[in-house]
Amino acid sequence: MKRTKTLLALLAALTFTAKVYGQSPYDFSATAPSGQTLYYKISDSAQVSVVNPRTNNSDSNYVAGDLVIPETVSYCGTTYTVTGLSTHNFMMGTFYNCKTLTSVYVPNSVKTMGDYVFGYCPLLVSVHLPDSITSIPNMAFEGCTSLPSITIGRCVRNIFSDAFLHCTVGYRALWNIPDTARVYIPCGSTSSYAAVPEWNNHFSAFIEVPTYVLEVSADDETHGSAEIVSEPTCDNPQAELLATANEGYHFDHWSNGSTDNPLTITLTTDTSLTAFFALDSLSVSVVSNDETMGSVTGGGTYAYGDTVTLTATADEGYHFEGWGITPGYQNIVTENPLTIIVTQDMSIIAYFVADSTEGISGVDMLNAKVYSSQGQIVVDGAEGETVRIFDITGRSVHNEALPTGVYIVKVGDRPARKIVVMK
Repeated sequence: MKRTKTLLALLAALTFTAKVYGQSPYDFSATAPSGQTLYYKISDSAQVSVVNPRTNNSDSNYVAGDLVIPETVSYCGTTYTVTGLSTHNFMMGTFYNCKTLTSVYVPNSVKTMGDYVFGYCPLLVSVHLPDSITSIPNMAFEGCTSLPSITIGRCVRNIFSDAFLHCTVGYRALWNIPDTARVYIPCGSTSSYAAVPEWNNHFSAFIEVPTYVLEVSADDETHGSAEIVSEPTCDNPQAELLATANEGYHFDHWSNGSTDNPLTITLTTDTSLTAFFALDSLSVSVVSNDETMGSVTGGGTYAYGDTVTLTATADEGYHFEGWGITPGYQNIVTENPLTIIVTQDMSIIAYFVADSTEGISGVDMLNAKVYSSQGQIVVDGAEGETVRIFDITGRSVHNEALPTGVYIVKVGDRPARKIVVMK
């Protein structure tokens, strides 16, 4: 009976402690970069830890989906560095029993994790731990039955009891793991691992990989992207990188000064490279079909997306007829001035014609249809009549594969008519 009373008194004390502590397990909450609400306990004037806001195991889950933990968080005008994932009360790890949490990215600012930090998260399939973490605590991933792999930082020195108990992911942290599970180790270290019973008794599939970290990025993802095409191996320390520009941009250089693309590098240390891109320079060629008739402005070299204004000015006795623009325009454009957006090299001709067709006599062209088709001028409804074609300078031309431009058509004794031919 005395023993029973003592046990009941101990349970009451534990319950009281949990209740009092549970009244304020956190100081504030904030939205994570990935959209979930995280709860923080202030450690000192500059640091905070992410904590579990629940006061007992029956509370509902509060974090789901793919989580990105921030490096810093602001509260009441102060910016704090996130340095820990803490445990409060018994088994109340930061993300304990979050049944719909699927992935977690832990930033380099985090240095410590508490027991049960990810305990019993059955849908958790991806966890990234940074080099700043030095210990995997007790029961850290216990019950994470869907976890196929975990990225552990290079500075981990201790893996404590039951860290991966009942996981599919090494004394008791390696318990019940198939000996065929692949273990990635530094180049040249297989004999060292095989000589340690705690490793050799549990695993046989050691795979050597380089320990250097290679990261690539683009200076601005709206300009282009960068990727690792081939990773270095223990037999070949070389890696191949590729930069791909978006429309309107071109690859300029890598942050190491190289202009090679793809780029082959040899890794001898941790390496981070950035691909830089630049706006394309595009040519807009603008000319007059006849400089004795008129002039044009607006040609030159422009960046992709620039807005350009073209202006045609006719000389006395002539007038502007239209723009012939290639590529991208199917018809003569008559607007003047004309504003265009530069997205490619362009060739533009401003067509001018004389104000009159003096010397070309004619009468009514009623019932005659004149039009262009496939580089030729077609006249319907004028059978038996002579058809003559002149360019805009008044020279007679043959009606065969006519280039884009403005032409004057004379049918018999009818009045002259202007026709635009487009390729």
